[in-house]
Amino acid sequence: MRGVPKNLTDDHKGQRMMASLDHLTRYTAQGHDFLEGIVTGDESWAYHYTPETKQASAVRRWLHSNQTDFYEQGILKLVTRWEKCVEKDGDYVEK
Repeated sequence: MRGVPKNLTDDHKGQRMMASLDHLTRYTAQGHDFLEGIVTGDESWAYHYTPETKQASAVRRWLHSNQTDFYEQGILKLVTRWEKCVEKDGDYVEK
C-alpha cells in the first residue's frame, strides 16, 4: 500500500479533487461498467510469480486468500471515497 502524506499540498488536493470529479462523472455516465474497467491488464501475474522472499510469499498468499467479493467491495467503495474527496476539496485521506 502506498503511503499518503498527512499534510497534502494545495496542488495535491487540487489534483485529487479533479481526479475524483473525473471519476464520478465517468461513473455517472457509465455506471458499473466504469468500475469494471478500472482494473486492466492481465491479473494472472500473481499466479505465475515465483516468490523469492518471505515478504513476496506472504503477499501472494494474501492475494489468493481473499474471495472475489473482497476485491469487488473495494472497487465499489471508490465511489464514496471520490465523493468525500470532492466534498473536502481534495483534503481527504481514507484511514
